[in-house]
Amino acid sequence: MRFFVSLIFLTVTTLTWAQGFEVDGIFYEGRLSDDGTYTSEAYVTKKGSGYYSGSLVIPSQVQTGGRTFNVIGIHSSAFRNCTSLTSVTIPSSVKQIDGYAFYGCSALTSVNIPSGVKSIGDYTFFRSGLTSVSMPSGVTSIGEYAFAGCAMKSITIPSTVTHISSYAFSGCRSLTSVTIPANVVDLGDKAFYNCNALASVTINSNHVASRTYTPSYNLTTIFNNNPTKYTLGTSVSEIGDYAFYNSAVMTSVTIPNSVKTIGDNAFYGCANLTSVSIPSSTKSIGNQAFQGCTKLTSVSIPTSVKTIGDYAFQGCYNLTSVTIPANVAEIGTYAFNGCNLLTSVTINSNLVASRSYNGSTNFASIFGNQVTNYTLGSSVTSIGDYAFYGCSGITSVSLPSNLRSIGNDAFYNCTGLTAAAIPNNVNSIGDYAFRGCSGLQSVNIPTGITKINRYAFAGCSGLTAVTIPEGVTTIGSYAFNECSGLSSVIIPASVTSCVSGAFYLCNGLTKAQFASVESFCKIKFDNSSANPLSYAKHLYIDDQEVTEVDIPEGITEIGTSQFYGFSNMTSVIIPGSVTNIGNYAFYKCTGLTSVTCKATSVPTTVTSTSFQNVPFDEATLYVPKSAVNAYQNNAPWSNFTNIQGIDVGPLIGDANQNGEIEIGDVTRILWIMAGGE
Repeated sequence: MRFFVSLIFLTVTTLTWAQGFEVDGIFYEGRLSDDGTYTSEAYVTKKGSGYYSGSLVIPSQVQTGGRTFNVIGIHSSAFRNCTSLTSVTIPSSVKQIDGYAFYGCSALTSVNIPSGVKSIGDYTFFRSGLTSVSMPSGVTSIGEYAFAGCAMKSITIPSTVTHISSYAFSGCRSLTSVTIPANVVDLGDKAFYNCNALASVTINSNHVASRTYTPSYNLTTIFNNNPTKYTLGTSVSEIGDYAFYNSAVMTSVTIPNSVKTIGDNAFYGCANLTSVSIPSSTKSIGNQAFQGCTKLTSVSIPTSVKTIGDYAFQGCYNLTSVTIPANVAEIGTYAFNGCNLLTSVTINSNLVASRSYNGSTNFASIFGNQVTNYTLGSSVTSIGDYAFYGCSGITSVSLPSNLRSIGNDAFYNCTGLTAAAIPNNVNSIGDYAFRGCSGLQSVNIPTGITKINRYAFAGCSGLTAVTIPEGVTTIGSYAFNECSGLSSVIIPASVTSCVSGAFYLCNGLTKAQFASVESFCKIKFDNSSANPLSYAKHLYIDDQEVTEVDIPEGITEIGTSQFYGFSNMTSVIIPGSVTNIGNYAFYKCTGLTSVTCKATSVPTTVTSTSFQNVPFDEATLYVPKSAVNAYQNNAPWSNFTNIQGIDVGPLIGDANQNGEIEIGDVTRILWIMAGGE
């Protein structure tokens, strides 16, 4: 009678669930429709004020009061804290297991979840004694703390799962490995918190691997910094920002050939990661991607990579070598800075090598000053401005044969560089290119160079000898300034100009060699510091020292500082063709004992400094007999105490033999060439 009354009451109030009933020791609630009539469905519910115990088999159908109910679910807290429940068999008819259903069932060691169940609610098996669980392929979500505190050693998460909530498996201290399926789109924070034995994790979900994490929420916090090994599945195309941030115990990671992007800070602080293989599919390595991976001893960057971000490998102390592939278009600031054992760098990218850097951003800041050896690959055709600026640790650099240009300040202050084998195809060496390379002992200047730019080798105090190749026409201002160790310089006939300071303070020079006296006299020196002879004091022509100089006929000018300080010169013959002698042309030629000037007309474009500090009292001036008086009456010639007349012979081109070349001489020569007598 009470049961009937209950039915009447429920019909009136239109409740969803009827009052519970018991069949064979299991309590149920029948489900009502909206109009209050019974459906044929029932849920297992809590056992009144008692607890279930032992082994329990839930039937797929129960009968009561003449009605048959299909058991389709297990209510929330139905078996909560049933600590003596050792096993439960759940029928295939069950479609729903509510949260807290088996909460605290500490003696329950295994359970098979029916295939019709789509969702496992919050705290469903929280702190149960489960050592194994079978989840069907239809499950799509696992709630918060659903399996927290269980004793499972392994768990298979079905491929149909899309959501795993926070703390879902937290405290499963015996769990050693887990695979996150490809369809998971949401993996809650600390989902595997305190799974202390969890050593291996496989992530097949691109959503999980590629999402943008933060320093406080990432795969490290999700798995509680326990796994030592991570494997990413082939469906993963991107590793998100901060994905493995500070995974301090991780020793290895497998990245599939599907990954195109490694995000910012992706492996930041993975201090126990010893090696990483970046796949050939990868195009971008983000900012700080591997920063602080202090045990990383090697890294292979594939040719597919186009971008390496700022600080990407900064602080990877144990890296010893690295190769930048040809396709890299951009490498960030401090990318390898702080890699204290990194001594060898190979750069195959022309874009990286040839870009214009500056005094603060260059290879010194990107790779660090501890690098001793750089190799530029065959695809490199240009070295950009400031590229190696301040790389004080570099001792050698290997340059490719098809290199064409070296930029301004390219090797500025590379004080440890001892040799520079510049390939023959190089046709441009920029301003300040090797300035301050004080350890540079030798350098070959390619034949394609036409100008040695200003300060190009200034301060290369270790250089002992320099050969300027044929084809160079200009030696720029201060090009070899302060090359104090330079003892020998060879200058070819092609050089026509040495700009101010070209050899300034090259005080160690003892040999200045030129192709010929004629080619030497055709060089325009801006001043004495542009002329190596002013420091060397010794003039060489074709490897023979010359102290008696015979300037060939045809030279019309002896330029500024031409023989400045040439104290080792004992005699000079000035041809009759000379009309101009520049400032300081023979300044301090203190060894002169004989000066011969063959010009019958006294060269009048001569300054007071042209023969300054020449020993006028000891040296004899020899001039044409017909012009002795003229020389005695024109300064600075008149400063010579002893002026003697000599027979100089006819001038070449002096057809009428009057001692001067005039228009009439040209006319007569043309007449003779036409057959006249």
